Amino acid sequence: MVINMDKTREYDQMIVDKIIKLIDPEYLKEAKIKLVVLKNTSNIIRVSLDVNPWRYGLINGDIFFARINSSGDNPSITFFGKFNEDFSILGMNYTEEKLFTVRNCINVDLNDFVSYLNNPTAKFIKVLNNIFISDILINEFGCCSKYSECEKTGKCLHIDQLYALGCQYKKVLKRTGIFE
Repeated sequence: MVINMDKTREYDQMIVDKIIKLIDPEYLKEAKIKLVVLKNTSNIIRVSLDVNPWRYGLINGDIFFARINSSGDNPSITFFGKFNEDFSILGMNYTEEKLFTVRNCINVDLNDFVSYLNNPTAKFIKVLNNIFISDILINEFGCCSKYSECEKTGKCLHIDQLYALGCQYKKVLKRTGIFE
């Protein structure tokens, strides 16, 4: 069987482009999602983080998002982490496996996944965003100098929303219903 790598690359890029449209645009101000084309039958989706003053000294660079295997008998997209419950609630077909007996992987049926990409639900979008932020190193902090303005407007005003995921004050305001 001969695999047309150009067609595979085009199809996988289409998947990446659709994922990008569903990730919170505030997150994408400091990060980029890109397809890394490999020589075998699968490709990788990576997140590249920009270096900025809030993440200075933290590990930046490329972070694994997913692996796409769009050719073969069982096309799938693989995510690290424990997202089985999320995909189960969505009704997507998936299998679980351990990688090197340490890390959980969820292999989601690619046809199911693309179907959701074409007709995304709010729950699906939330799952994608949770996967997106799951491997980003986020240091927790109490609050920043904008806490009073944030509370008045009902949303976080920090310039780097990935960094702001560590704001404990933001979590309190969400829990109390003051934030969206």
